Amino acid sequence: MGVFNHAIVYVEANPPIWIDPTMADARTGSLPPQDQGRLALIANEKTTELVRIPEAQSKDASLRYAVEVRLSDFGPGTVTASLDASGTLSEAVLRAVYADGEKSGREAAEKWVKQSFGAKSLGRFEAMPRDDMSGPYKITAEGLHCSTTSTNLDDATAELGYGELLTSFPAGLFAPDGDDPESKKPRERDFILPQAFRIEYRYHVTPPPLYRIGGSLTPSETKLGGAVLSRQFSKNADGTVDATYRVDSGKRRWTAAEVEAFRAAIKQSLPSTSDTLTFASETGEYVALGQTSKAIGLLRERLGTSGGSAILHARLSRLVLLSAGLGGAAVAEAKIATELDPKLSVAWQALGWAYEHDTFGRRMEGNWNSAEDLRCARKAVEMDPDSSSAKMDLASLLERDERGTRYGKGARVQEAVDLYREVLKNWQNSLAQQNLATALLLLRQWKSAKEEAGKCEGDLKTVLLAAISAVEEGPERATANLSSAYPDPRQRFRMFLRTVSALNQIGEPEKAQVITEAAARIPGVSEEDTRYRDRTAALAPENDPRSPVQRLITEAFRGNTAAAIAASLFSKRSGVDPSRLRRIQGGLLALRRQVDSDESALSFALSSIITEKICDEPEIYRTSPVSTMPVKIPTMYVMAEDGTYRIAGFAPESMAAIGEVVLGLVSKNKIEPAHHLLDQTVSGAGGDWGSRPDGTGVPSIRALWSGMTPELRGANSIRLAAAGMIGLGGGARALPILTEARLKATKAFDRAQIDKAICEALARTNKWSELAAAGKTLEASAMFSEEGFRYATQGLAGAKKWAELDLEARKRYQLNPSNRFALRTVALAKALQGDGPATAEWSRKLAASPLADSEDRMVSAWIALRFGPVNAQTLASLQKYGGQGETALYHYTVALLFAALKQPEKAQQALMLGVDSEEYSQLDAVAWAAYARICEAYGFAGESAAALDRARAARTDHVELMSLLRL
Repeated sequence: MGVFNHAIVYVEANPPIWIDPTMADARTGSLPPQDQGRLALIANEKTTELVRIPEAQSKDASLRYAVEVRLSDFGPGTVTASLDASGTLSEAVLRAVYADGEKSGREAAEKWVKQSFGAKSLGRFEAMPRDDMSGPYKITAEGLHCSTTSTNLDDATAELGYGELLTSFPAGLFAPDGDDPESKKPRERDFILPQAFRIEYRYHVTPPPLYRIGGSLTPSETKLGGAVLSRQFSKNADGTVDATYRVDSGKRRWTAAEVEAFRAAIKQSLPSTSDTLTFASETGEYVALGQTSKAIGLLRERLGTSGGSAILHARLSRLVLLSAGLGGAAVAEAKIATELDPKLSVAWQALGWAYEHDTFGRRMEGNWNSAEDLRCARKAVEMDPDSSSAKMDLASLLERDERGTRYGKGARVQEAVDLYREVLKNWQNSLAQQNLATALLLLRQWKSAKEEAGKCEGDLKTVLLAAISAVEEGPERATANLSSAYPDPRQRFRMFLRTVSALNQIGEPEKAQVITEAAARIPGVSEEDTRYRDRTAALAPENDPRSPVQRLITEAFRGNTAAAIAASLFSKRSGVDPSRLRRIQGGLLALRRQVDSDESALSFALSSIITEKICDEPEIYRTSPVSTMPVKIPTMYVMAEDGTYRIAGFAPESMAAIGEVVLGLVSKNKIEPAHHLLDQTVSGAGGDWGSRPDGTGVPSIRALWSGMTPELRGANSIRLAAAGMIGLGGGARALPILTEARLKATKAFDRAQIDKAICEALARTNKWSELAAAGKTLEASAMFSEEGFRYATQGLAGAKKWAELDLEARKRYQLNPSNRFALRTVALAKALQGDGPATAEWSRKLAASPLADSEDRMVSAWIALRFGPVNAQTLASLQKYGGQGETALYHYTVALLFAALKQPEKAQQALMLGVDSEEYSQLDAVAWAAYARICEAYGFAGESAAALDRARAARTDHVELMSLLRL
């Protein structure tokens, strides 16, 4: 009796009840682990032997967590966790911790939700009284703003932790730490757990509206020695997800082998103590599938029931509308978001992102607003100084100048560096690391650049370190380092050229040249790679005649060929030809799709220009693309002017400046230089001379000059040819010279040639009535009758004289019923007069023509847009027969048809094919009309009305077609 310290009450029942009265926090029938399994002497008259006290099973000592995870519309969500405990030890601990005074209980609960769920604070808290023995002890705690949950604009995540299941076993079960040989020996004896137990987490996760679970989680059951760990998942019909994690210790006594098996299994299991559920945005999925209308409909429906949600407006702007190419509508929706919640960082991010795109959803192109983008990016950081994404957006913008050129003049690179450093303090982001290292290189902060480059990964690390080495130790050392790092010749060659590009970018062309020459000496490099090397040339200096052409190509490539920019590159004597700028940009966009990177595409275009001098006084050069250039860049002329070089024009139709120079030479009686310059420019146009399939459309200058014999090319002939060149380029000065020459011409052939030049000049200066009259005069010429008819109809259409247009076209058709242009013009004229039956009749004739070409099919489509019906057959006919060449007008026509068929997604795709081939500031009115119809189909009436205003104000090469839309 010397070790006796207390008695246990035994109540005879079925089953018997054992009570330890010293356990104040234990419910009746529960015994502490130290009592279980012992031999007891029952003090009554029936006792004949000792009785073993029963051991509790694992189900009798359990911890059950019921965790309700509710994700918010945006940002961290809420976690409400209920915990109930059975068994003397677990219950006693919970009763002591959570019910020992309300204040200490709340403090313990707050610590729990912060550690387990990353809660910012404790919300609701409930705990049973300590002396309530009515059942398992239970507490409930609510964690607010939990970092284990997160909702972004395009996805939502919930982290489900179950680490306690693995760490709840006694410390003695785990492998001993340290290098003591004794600790490495396999266990030889059994292990007795303090008590068998079961711990269970039951998660119920409710995603935000319009989100659903993405992917799947695989259930599993893992043997941990004598215990079992199981994971189960289920998706519910209402979109919620249930997850159950359970560990059951099994029996109380484990064998030595089970202990060793536990230790081996736990090494693999412990690193993974949580699962992450990812919920995808339903609207994002619809956008990815090209079903933008459904995405917009979902968000509109949700907005109708939410009473105004800043997050939903921001999501609609950033994820849906910009993807749909509705840049203006995206700005409007993001503005609503900032008005609803001015302190919401993500709303300002969405507005900045919308301003970073143009009307058609293209990033840093067209009419994107750099100033507003920067203002919103700064506002986003101000509203949430801890937001890494807001800082990344701002830093990326600061790296660029106001035109969007990365590291361009005026870029705030040092400020971007400071932001990247702030981001990397709390978030190891590879993109931030790369951008930081590259920016430091551009700032020539070699020590810091080297340190940060060393933290980068892959080839970029090598390139940056090589560029720094070339500056600090010389290009020879950089070459040697690259050679030893890349034994494969082809790979070494590529790394050499990437280093060359980096050195050119930071203004070290001499060092870049040394490495370029080293690259040329690498054996086994293919011809293709050699061409790649040649494309790495840096921009020519401003005192080089190639400079303005290369700068124009660079601006066109970046989508910045607005007249205000291009004008600084052109001669004062010449105007900027918008149509040529659009063609250059379209060609470069096509080139970008053919090569491995934007950098390579631009380098290719810049270095594929051949320059030759064609005149000494004034100094004039001709630049033309190499024959292997996959995309046609027009021949250009460059002249010295005001101490620099400027573009004088494009061949053949934009050489007014060259014509002015020729006139200047003649006025100074410099006949031979003028003669030579005309020879060079007219013959130098080469393949740039174009014509229609019927032979029309060849510029008059070709015949005005090339058709003359050398002995007839005197001062008057030179002046006439120069005037033709000026008129073709849109110069009004040409008309008096041409008119005077026309009066003096004695031969019908000469008069016809001059009449054609006059028509060209009138067409380029939009003098429609005069053009109609001049066209009729030219039509009387047998040689140029068809061209005269076309100029006459162009003038009548420009003047919107539809009845006269109808009459002229029918006259032509009666003379030649196989003339499809006349047939097409009659059909258009009837349509423009609103004569539906007559239009239908002539349209049938046009459609029935076996020789109908793409233009004919487009006219038929536009007539259908005016009078109907627009159906699938209308579209199929145009796409099957009308897509030859696929001009911008063709793509716009397809877009209008798709919009009329209520298929705005396909309409947008077609529209962008046309828009991407033209320069934004010079977009044809047809593009804006198509965009307006797309906005209307999506239900954005305000954006549609704004686009229609743009269409009414914009220039157009298709007056007749635009008139059919009745804007």
